[in-house]
Amino acid sequence: MFMNIFVILFLPTLLFLGSWQVIRGLEKQDIWERYSLNQSLTPINISNITKNFQEEFSYRTVYIKGKYSGDSMKLDNRVYRQIKGYEVFTPFESEDGRSYLVNRGWINKERDLKDLPKNNTIQIEGIYTPFNRSGLSLKEKDNREGLVFQEISLKDVMDLYPELEIDNSLIQLNASSHGALEPTWSPSFFKAQRHWAYAAQWYGLFIVLLIGYIVYGNKRGKELG
Repeated sequence: MFMNIFVILFLPTLLFLGSWQVIRGLEKQDIWERYSLNQSLTPINISNITKNFQEEFSYRTVYIKGKYSGDSMKLDNRVYRQIKGYEVFTPFESEDGRSYLVNRGWINKERDLKDLPKNNTIQIEGIYTPFNRSGLSLKEKDNREGLVFQEISLKDVMDLYPELEIDNSLIQLNASSHGALEPTWSPSFFKAQRHWAYAAQWYGLFIVLLIGYIVYGNKRGKELG
């Protein structure tokens, strides 16, 4: 009886977990294929993209002419090469009046974040991505170092900079652009192969449990017979 209940509970669970990893793998494969395709295209002026995030331009390299504006925000708990640090985000206002949040990259916690000139008109280049972070938690405010957050969401960024009309896209700054720090961004943390490896493990456990149950049932049948 116990074996029956155990199998009834765990077989569907293992099947679900394996299928979920396959679906996640397909999603990641689509993201990386789109990234590879759009990165092979010529960079475009972001003014050619209509206001608000446009999916067809995701992961395309864009350039913007304008200036940095507003204090930088630091996303806490970002580990790079086993060193604790921050990801730094700074608003950038384009010449046509549109504003974007720019991910300038990673910085060591022990390193001072230098102020950027706010009045100089410059051109920056970066990867155009969706702004999909959620939940903002204010941990500390320091006028010298900017704001430190646990997470960043578009809504709260707009609340922080009411004078700027922040676009719902995020620019991942290229290493050669003014104000760039250590670039650590990638389209996703895992590639499709990692998810499919996990799926194979779950399906493998499913098969082992199923075979074990069949063997157990046959053995019990012989004992009772």
